[in-house]
Amino acid sequence: MDWMGEALGKYGQRVLIRRQDGEAEARAFFQPLPERGEQVPQNPTSLGWADKRLWLYLGREELAPGDAVVWEERTFRVRSVRPYHVGEHLHHYQAFLEAAKEAAEE
Repeated sequence: MDWMGEALGKYGQRVLIRRQDGEAEARAFFQPLPERGEQVPQNPTSLGWADKRLWLYLGREELAPGDAVVWEERTFRVRSVRPYHVGEHLHHYQAFLEAAKEAAEE
């Protein structure tokens, strides 16, 4: 039984994965990691406040450090990723991402 695939299909968010060799649409569980005290860590920048939270990706589509994940028109960069297996079969990938730095010049 492929319960992870079923859960992703029914409850996962739609994301776009950008790699050096192209793009792929996928479904994944994608959400900010909770912080201690549930405070949103923000730092002031010349462009305003920057969200410094890490985000969690759980999905079947393979990611690599440096890849980008686009969700709801926001871009996130993969910091680390690891595969999880059940027996001999790939179950899912878990990745930690951070909000991509926006270019200061347009």
